[in-house]
Parts: sequence; structure tokens; C-alpha cells
Amino acid sequence: MNAHSESTAASPRARTLEEVARLAGVSRNTVSLAIRLSPRVNVQTRDRVLRIVRETGYRPNYAARALAGRRTTTVGLVRYGSSKMQGDSFYDPILSGLRRALEDADYDLLLFAPNRLADSHDLTEPIVSGRIDGMVIIGTQTDRAAVTAARRQGACIVHVGRRDFDVEVPTVSADEVGGLEAALRHFREHGHGKIALIAEDLAFEPTRDKVEAYRRLSAEIGVGPDDLVAVDVGQAEPERVREAVRILIERGMTAAITTRDPLAVAVIRGLTERGVRVPDQFAIIAYDNLEWAPLVEPPLTCVSPPRYEMGVMAGEMIVSLIEGRTVDSPRVLPTQMVTRRSCGCAWSPLDERRGIET
Repeated sequence: MNAHSESTAASPRARTLEEVARLAGVSRNTVSLAIRLSPRVNVQTRDRVLRIVRETGYRPNYAARALAGRRTTTVGLVRYGSSKMQGDSFYDPILSGLRRALEDADYDLLLFAPNRLADSHDLTEPIVSGRIDGMVIIGTQTDRAAVTAARRQGACIVHVGRRDFDVEVPTVSADEVGGLEAALRHFREHGHGKIALIAEDLAFEPTRDKVEAYRRLSAEIGVGPDDLVAVDVGQAEPERVREAVRILIERGMTAAITTRDPLAVAVIRGLTERGVRVPDQFAIIAYDNLEWAPLVEPPLTCVSPPRYEMGVMAGEMIVSLIEGRTVDSPRVLPTQMVTRRSCGCAWSPLDERRGIET
């Protein structure tokens, strides 16, 4: 018998995570992360835990754990409106934050294909069938009827982004009004008095929030009706963007806030077609701060929603709901202003980290 066999034979049996944790001298959560090969556990600790798992013959019994607690410790993620999840520069940070929060709570994440979620799809079916304990829902085209029906049946659901439902649904979102207020204040500091808002997709509640806040805040700072322009460009079709640019120029606007980064780029192109230079003759602030925002010309000044933190918060909220704890809702997280050149500020790529932290 070799030395390894003797060591294995002499090792006590471990039937639970707690027993493995005691033998390894670490927490139960660390054992769970190490077994999953999580990069959050350092190599030495992971190797020690895995060695003890091998030597004690421990085997995770997920079926028994689910039966004992009547839980699967799995959360479903549903995105309405697109089959694209990872690789989407807006949703990637939300997904990363959600995964981090669930990993901390020892939960798994299951992605649901949107083509299985047609209108009026029963969102409770994956929960009742025992595949998941609850759902986090993201996207701009949420099926309100399906969410409302599921909540009325007691399903654990958290929605990322503000939505108007017929029942109380826990939500986490960014402070749309605070972000817009910061953008208006920044333009005023640059001396702009005629500031337009260019909006896309007014069926989306956060967009309507921005439009309503823009009108109210503009009135509060003394902007008259002649200096107030809120333009709806639908889905940012080129001709509607060109028409919006024509209105801005004819009304003597000198600055604009757009409700998305890609819309800001389209407006800049429309202004360029008319010989108007950004930011020398016209200033732009966008909302989103996607990862490519510093790479366009001019680099975009942005209101940046805390997408990673929104994902973390959604994960913490859904776990609390599943485990029967009280959840405060809605949760509204503050945005940040990230200044670059499109608003008229001096900026270089070396300033980027400092700008975001500020």
C-alpha cells in the first residue's frame, strides 16, 4: 500500500460541507467556492480543500440539499427583447454583479432562452417544476402580464430597471432623475442655456422618467418654453435623427443630452453632416457610459448608471426573497458623471480612471 493510500484510508469520512470546512480550517462558503474552482479562492486554499475532499470521499449531494431545504439554490435569469446576454456592453456588468452576489450566497445562475418566453408565458413553471427558486428579469421589453401573474402566485421575482406593474414587484434601478439633474447642472456650469433632450423609446419607463425630469428641472432653473426642446426619435432611425438635428439647429440649441450612448454618436454624425463641430459649436452628454464611450471622437461625456452594483443588489434581493427575508423596494442607486470631451471639458485617456472615481 503506498503512502497516498495510507493517508486516504486514515482520513475521516466527511459527509457535509461543514465537516470538510472544519478539517480544512476554512469557512463553509470557502469550501463551496473551492469545489466550484472559483478564482476568488487562492490556489493554496483551493488545493488544500480539494485534497481533503478527495481524502475524505466527500461528494456534494445537490438533490438531497434541495429536498432538505425545499430549494434548488438556483436563480433563473430572464432577458426579454434579445437573445444576446453576454457580450452586450450594457448588460455585461449587471450580469457580473449578479453572478458575484449569487456566488457569495452559494447559489447558481441559470439563463433562460428568450424564445421560450413568448408573450403570456407562465414564469412560475420553472419554479414549480423545481429547476429554480426565483427569477431576476432584465431587458426593455418585459412581459408585464406574465410578471404580474407570477407575482400574484407568490413567485420570487426581482426586476432590474424601473417598471410599472399591477402588483408590487421588487425592483432595482439607477437614479434617472439624479443623473439628468447632474447633466443639466454640468451644462449650466459650461454656460449653456439652451439644452435639448433627445429621447429614444418612450415606451421604456426610465426614458419617460428622463423626459419628465428634464421638463421639471429645466423650469426650476428658469429655462423658458422657447429654450425647452425634448425630441422623440423613436428607435433612432437615421431620418428621425436628422430631423432632430435640424430642430436643434433651428431652435438655437447649443447642447443636448441623449438617452443612450449610440444615440449620442448618431446625433454627432448628424451635426457633422450640417457642418456643426462637437464640442466646439455644440456639446453632448450621453446616458449609459458603455465601454466604448471613450473611444469615439469626440470621447463621450456620460451619465454612468452603476450597472455592476445593480446586479449585485438584484442578486442580494432575490436571495433574500427566496430565503424569506424582508426586501426593501424599490432600490434606487446613484449615478456618476464621467466627463470627457464631448461636453467641452479638457480630457485625455490618462485622466479616465481619475474621472470615473470623481
